[in-house]
Amino acid sequence: ITANNSLATYVWLDCDSNFSPITGETNQSFTPTVNGNYAVEINENGCIDTSACVAITSVGLFEQTFDDQIYIYPNPTNEKITVVNNSTLDIQYIDIKDAMGRIIKSIHPNSNDEIHMSLNFAAGVYFITLQGKEVEVTKQIILN
Repeated sequence: ITANNSLATYVWLDCDSNFSPITGETNQSFTPTVNGNYAVEINENGCIDTSACVAITSVGLFEQTFDDQIYIYPNPTNEKITVVNNSTLDIQYIDIKDAMGRIIKSIHPNSNDEIHMSLNFAAGVYFITLQGKEVEVTKQIILN
């Protein structure tokens, strides 16, 4: 979390502990070590203000990117696509969402290496989410 005002002094606060100061956290940026709600008290020339609390929920989550190891082609497409998985991601299911985030198709693939799909939808932008046990990858596709 980073405060925008670079000319102030800072005290990072734990909102879940009645806004108690976090020992030693006085830099412009703060990286929480546990999930929770955090705020910053900013002091500039004797004027003190406190930010809104920010919820941090991703500490300790498995973090590995497979984005550069999963390919979807052709993109743009007229109907058919192929998903190539060159990663170790064990794909449990695939969701296709429209631009509003609504799931319009879900499949449980039989293969993890190469998956062929037909997209019988209206032309537009869609998002394909490949879900594994610990991580998901979302790719954008354009349907002509």
